[in-house]
Amino acid sequence: QSDAFIAVRMIGAVLVVPAMEELFWRDFLWRQILAPNDFKLAAVGEWSLGAFLIVAGAFATVHGNWWPTAIVWALLIGALLVYTKSLGACIIAHSVTNLLLAIYVLVYHDWSFW
Repeated sequence: QSDAFIAVRMIGAVLVVPAMEELFWRDFLWRQILAPNDFKLAAVGEWSLGAFLIVAGAFATVHGNWWPTAIVWALLIGALLVYTKSLGACIIAHSVTNLLLAIYVLVYHDWSFW
């Protein structure tokens, strides 16, 4: 793989994707489930079993064949959100996870993850 490809993939995986996905899944969608008429009325990290399970399930569906891993990861990150009430903590956790996965891909040349 070219250096440019790897650089773009790393930037996307570690900086862009975590921020965008966490803003959608655990900020917007989670709170939209809690307060369907105005998501801003629900607090970040406000507990809801429905939001916890629906967001994890929806997150898993967009991760293709990796859905079993994605659902476990989404449940863990959902628990982090409820525990910390911090989207920043979720973005950092997502970034670190993607960084570790990228390192694995580059070390073992297992491009199936990318």
